[in-house]
Amino acid sequence: MSQRERACLVVLKNVQKKLITQRQGAVERQLSEHQVRRLLIRLREVGDRRLCMGCARGRRSGLRAEPDISNGHQPDISIWR
Repeated sequence: MSQRERACLVVLKNVQKKLITQRQGAVERQLSEHQVRRLLIRLREVGDRRLCMGCARGRRSGLRAEPDISNGHQPDISIWR
C-alpha cells in the first residue's frame, strides 16, 4: 500500500467515525463528495486492505499471454484450455 493510499484510508476512517464530514474528507483528498461516498461503501463491503488492492492500479496481469512477435499474431490459446 502506497503512502497516498494510506493517507486516503486515514481520511476515510475519520469520515466513517464521523470525526470529519464527507465534504471535509473530499476537500482533503481532492475528490468529489460522491467519490468519497462511493469509497465509503466499498470500504464497508470489502474492507480496508481490499479497498486499495482490489484493482490492478495500471499494471498488466502476470498471466497475460504475450503476442508472438515473429509473425505478429496472438498465440493460439485453444491448446491451453
